[in-house]
Amino acid sequence: MTDAEQQFADYLSRQPGHAFGDVLSASGKSMQPISRAAHEAAANLLDKAARALDAGESERADHFIARACRIAFDRHEGTHPAAWVAATWTSSPW
Repeated sequence: MTDAEQQFADYLSRQPGHAFGDVLSASGKSMQPISRAAHEAAANLLDKAARALDAGESERADHFIARACRIAFDRHEGTHPAAWVAATWTSSPW
Protein backbone atom coordinates (compact mmCIF):
# COMPACT_ATOMS: atom_id res chain seq x y z
CA MET A 1 0.00 0.00 0.00
CA THR A 2 1.38 3.41 -0.96
CA ASP A 3 1.59 6.30 1.46
CA ALA A 4 -1.30 8.07 -0.29
CA GLU A 5 -3.45 4.93 -0.13
CA GLN A 6 -2.66 4.54 3.56
CA GLN A 7 -3.58 8.17 4.24
CA PHE A 8 -6.85 7.69 2.38
CA ALA A 9 -7.61 4.48 4.31
CA ASP A 10 -6.85 6.28 7.59
CA TYR A 11 -9.14 9.13 6.58
CA LEU A 12 -11.99 6.73 5.76
CA SER A 13 -11.53 4.89 9.04
CA ARG A 14 -12.16 8.16 10.89
CA GLN A 15 -15.59 8.48 9.23
CA PRO A 16 -17.71 6.15 11.40
CA GLY A 17 -21.24 5.59 10.20
CA HIS A 18 -20.62 7.33 6.89
CA ALA A 19 -20.49 4.73 4.15
CA PHE A 20 -19.72 7.40 1.57
CA GLY A 21 -17.43 9.62 3.63
CA ASP A 22 -18.15 13.30 3.03
CA VAL A 23 -20.64 12.80 0.19
CA LEU A 24 -23.59 13.95 2.32
CA SER A 25 -21.72 17.04 3.48
CA ALA A 26 -20.55 17.86 -0.02
CA SER A 27 -24.03 17.43 -1.47
CA GLY A 28 -25.64 19.70 1.10
CA LYS A 29 -28.10 17.04 2.22
CA SER A 30 -26.65 17.04 5.71
CA MET A 31 -28.14 20.52 6.26
CA GLN A 32 -31.60 19.63 4.97
CA PRO A 33 -33.09 18.51 8.33
CA ILE A 34 -31.89 21.71 10.03
CA SER A 35 -33.26 23.81 7.19
CA ARG A 36 -36.61 22.02 7.28
CA ALA A 37 -36.86 22.48 11.05
CA ALA A 38 -36.26 26.24 10.77
CA HIS A 39 -38.95 26.60 8.10
CA GLU A 40 -41.41 24.47 10.08
CA ALA A 41 -40.76 26.58 13.18
CA ALA A 42 -41.39 29.77 11.21
CA ALA A 43 -44.59 28.33 9.74
CA ASN A 44 -45.79 27.28 13.19
CA LEU A 45 -45.14 30.73 14.67
CA LEU A 46 -46.79 32.54 11.76
CA ASP A 47 -49.78 30.21 11.99
CA LYS A 48 -50.10 31.08 15.68
CA ALA A 49 -49.86 34.76 14.75
CA ALA A 50 -52.68 34.35 12.24
CA ARG A 51 -54.87 32.65 14.83
CA ALA A 52 -54.10 35.40 17.34
CA LEU A 53 -55.12 38.03 14.78
CA ASP A 54 -58.36 36.14 14.14
CA ALA A 55 -59.01 36.27 17.89
CA GLY A 56 -58.34 40.03 17.95
CA GLU A 57 -55.11 39.63 19.94
CA SER A 58 -52.73 41.83 17.94
CA GLU A 59 -50.08 42.08 20.69
CA ARG A 60 -49.90 38.30 20.90
CA ALA A 61 -49.66 38.12 17.10
CA ASP A 62 -46.81 40.66 17.15
CA HIS A 63 -44.99 38.45 19.66
CA PHE A 64 -45.23 35.38 17.40
CA ILE A 65 -44.19 37.36 14.32
CA ALA A 66 -41.16 38.78 16.14
CA ARG A 67 -40.15 35.27 17.24
CA ALA A 68 -40.47 33.99 13.67
CA CYS A 69 -38.33 36.87 12.41
CA ARG A 70 -35.60 36.01 14.93
CA ILE A 71 -35.05 32.59 13.35
CA ALA A 72 -31.63 32.73 11.73
CA PHE A 73 -31.05 33.12 8.00
CA ASP A 74 -31.06 29.70 6.33
CA ARG A 75 -27.77 29.42 4.42
CA HIS A 76 -28.80 26.05 2.96
CA GLU A 77 -31.90 27.50 1.27
CA GLY A 78 -30.48 31.00 0.94
CA THR A 79 -33.49 32.67 2.53
CA HIS A 80 -34.92 33.81 5.82
CA PRO A 81 -37.45 31.17 6.97
CA ALA A 82 -40.13 33.63 8.12
CA ALA A 83 -39.95 35.64 4.89
CA TRP A 84 -40.06 32.48 2.78
CA VAL A 85 -43.02 31.05 4.68
CA ALA A 86 -44.93 34.34 4.49
CA ALA A 87 -44.21 34.71 0.77
CA THR A 88 -45.34 31.17 -0.05
CA TRP A 89 -48.34 30.97 2.28
CA THR A 90 -51.01 29.13 0.26
CA SER A 91 -54.03 30.25 2.23
CA SER A 92 -53.16 33.71 3.48
CA PRO A 93 -55.04 34.61 6.64
CA TRP A 94 -54.74 38.27 5.75
